[in-house]
Formats: sequence, structure tokens, C-alpha cells
Amino acid sequence: AAVLEVGRGGTRILSCTDRLCELAGYSRRDFFGRFLSDFSRLVHPEDWPDLLQALLDAAQAGRSVRHIFRLQCRDGQSRWTELRGAALSSRPGECVFRTVFLDSDAAHRAQEQLQAAVRELSAAQERFRQLFDDLPGGCCLFQFPAEGEKPRLLRVSRGFRELVGYSEGELLRRISADPLWHVHPDDREGLEQALRAASGACQPLCHTFRLRCRNGEYRCLTVSAQGRKQPDGGILAYAAYDDVTRERAAADEARFHAELCDLLLRRAGSVGLDYDPLTDTAVLEWYDDTG
Repeated sequence: AAVLEVGRGGTRILSCTDRLCELAGYSRRDFFGRFLSDFSRLVHPEDWPDLLQALLDAAQAGRSVRHIFRLQCRDGQSRWTELRGAALSSRPGECVFRTVFLDSDAAHRAQEQLQAAVRELSAAQERFRQLFDDLPGGCCLFQFPAEGEKPRLLRVSRGFRELVGYSEGELLRRISADPLWHVHPDDREGLEQALRAASGACQPLCHTFRLRCRNGEYRCLTVSAQGRKQPDGGILAYAAYDDVTRERAAADEARFHAELCDLLLRRAGSVGLDYDPLTDTAVLEWYDDTG
């Protein structure tokens, strides 16, 4: 604790306890010899203007003051310290404060480390977001709770948003409420069964289904997903979607033509030509659906 006088001539220490001397690393005699007439020498130069302004504002408003600054210690190091004070007396151009100095160095440095970790986490999350958005095709990140609750959509790539035509916010809200919300009704049961089988054994998933886009059209997608068990028993799953609408349409068309040709061959007659070049003769034969 200390009694400080803040006036036009500067800031003086009128009295203090040994605790403040020990906090700064000085004996009582050395402390008084160095700082009694000029308290500002005990404060880090970068912190003094703000501390002085806090004292002046408190004196003018007649309220208590609470301020954190760096205390200059004898070993050359700075120690984060909290000053708490209240005015004892005040007159024009001068105010006397009764103050307490609290060692907040460990807490402040821990807070700085926490803030640095938070900044690094935010930067890492932003890098992940950019990487996720730049992945080819459509990608989603799901969280499957351990208690059998509905899976929760955590992140949607730009490619998937462009594919289906919905914003990220709308997809997060709708799919979290109903994971099969935009899956074709005829494909929901098959996809549910594939999801249960894959999540139950924590095995890769590969399944093709139809998905309704914002414009009302259905696109055929193949999803390839891989999950990883989490410490809480849940599963974090990454899913990649490939648009195979054209391939599926081409396959369906090829199958249709193959079936049509087979039908024509079965229901219509045909002519067979057997040519013998040695005798220069040809035999024509007619075939119908009876053989």
C-alpha cells in the first residue's frame, strides 16, 4: 500500500509499506531514495501517461481508480501490477490517493498467453476454412453424437453451396434439423441404411443418391465419407460429393438403348447371310422370334 500525491509538480510517494518495496525488488532505503519524490520512475515509460490520466480522471470525478501497469523492478524486468486507489483529500491542482498495489504479473501473462492462443486458433480456423472452400467438388463436415442423436452439420464448402444453390447458413440450419431434408424420398431409406452401417462400424461410406437443389431440380451425387472416433464417443465425419448426374443419365440412356435393341431382336425377324467365297455362293436365312 502507498499514499500518492498527484499534483502540478508531479506524483510523489508520501508513504508506503515494505510490500511495495519488495515487489519492486528494493530495500526500503533504496526505494525511498529513488522513487519517493518521483513515482513515475517506478512505472514503465509506455504505461505512465495512461496511469497518470487514470489518476487525474479519478481525482476530477471523485471516484476510485483501478489500473494495470508495468512496475519497473530492480533486476531490469517489468512486472504487471494493478493499482487500486481512492482519494483521501483533494484541492485545486492536487489530490492525495490511498492506494494498494497488487501483483498481477502471473495472471496478466497467463491472459496474454491465452489471447495469443486464441489468435492462433482463429488464424488456424481461417486457414482451414479457406482450404476447405478450395477443395474440388462439394465437401461437408459432420458431427455424429455418441448418444444416437441426429448428426450435426459443422461446415459446408463453397463447392457444395454452389452445387445445391443454398447459402451456408440455410444449409447448416436445415440439415441440422433434418439431415435428409433435400434427399429424394425414394433414396432416403437406402442412404439411412448406408449411414447406419458405416457409422456403426466406423467404416468408409460410398453411396449414390439424388439431391434436390434450390431450383427444384434433382442432381445425382455420389458421397464418399470417412469418420473418426472422438474422445466423447462421437464421430467426426468428412464427406466429399461428386456430381454424377450426367454419368448417371448417360448410363440410363445406354441401358435403355440396350434393352430396346434386345426387345427388337426378340420381337422382330432378321436375315442371315452365309457367303462361301470358294464356291462363290451365298445362303440367305430368315429368323423370327420363334427361332
